[in-house]
Amino acid sequence: MKRILIVVLLVSLIPVPAASQVPTPGIVWEGGWVIDQNVAIMELDSETYQFELILEFWIRNERITPIELEIASEFEEVDFEVDDPSPVSVDGNSNETFELKITGSGIADGGWVLYNADEFSETITLTLSETNQINPTVQDFSQDLEFSQLYEMYVEYEAAGLTSSNAMLDVKAGTSESINIQVLNYGNSDDAITKYSVSVSKCPQLKYNFEKIGELPLAISPATSPDDGLAFGTLEITASSTHPTK
Repeated sequence: MKRILIVVLLVSLIPVPAASQVPTPGIVWEGGWVIDQNVAIMELDSETYQFELILEFWIRNERITPIELEIASEFEEVDFEVDDPSPVSVDGNSNETFELKITGSGIADGGWVLYNADEFSETITLTLSETNQINPTVQDFSQDLEFSQLYEMYVEYEAAGLTSSNAMLDVKAGTSESINIQVLNYGNSDDAITKYSVSVSKCPQLKYNFEKIGELPLAISPATSPDDGLAFGTLEITASSTHPTK
C-alpha cells in the first residue's frame, strides 16, 4: 500500500505546463488585388482622352478583433487622381472587398500629344497601414498600368505654304495645280497606311493624278506635335479647257 501511495505522489509532482506558456502562432491580416493580372488597362475615351479605372482589393483579417487601416497610393511617374475608401475597418475573422478608382488623362502633361501607348507604362503601389497600434503592421502591393490603344489618322493638304484639312485650291480652266498630301497619326500607337482612295465630287470636268511616296504598307508613328505628319504623296488636279473660268 505504501508503494502505491508513493507512485501516486510522484505523478502528482510532475509540473503541468500552463496554457499561457504554449506558443501561439501569429494571427495576422493581409490584403491583395481581387484580380491578379500582369497589366491593368486604362481605357481612354476616344473623344475626351479621359479614363476611369476601378481596381478591387481585398483585406482578410484573421484576428478575432476588428482592425482599422489607412490606405495610401503612389505612382512611379505620373500622378493620376485616386479615390480610395481610407480609412477602412475590417471585422475579425472576415474578408472584405473594397474599390480604388483611378482617373486621369491620356494627354501628356503640358502638351498636345497623347502618351505613346506602345511605350508608356506606370505602376501604382497601394500601402495598407494598421492604425492605433504601437508597432503597426504595414503591407503594400503593386499593379502595372498601361493605356488602351487609339487609332486616329488624318489627311491634311499642303498648298501655298499652308497646311489644312480643308485647303482651298484655285484651278483655272485648262490648267493644273498640285497639292502635297500629309497623313498625321493623332492616335497613341504605331499605325500604317495599307490602302487609299481618291475621288472627285461635284465636277466631272476635273481630272486628277496621285503620286504616292513609298510603298504600302507605310508605317506612321504617333505625332509628337500638331504638325508632325508623314509626306504621303502629291495630288495633281487638272481642269478641262472647256471648264468655266470661274
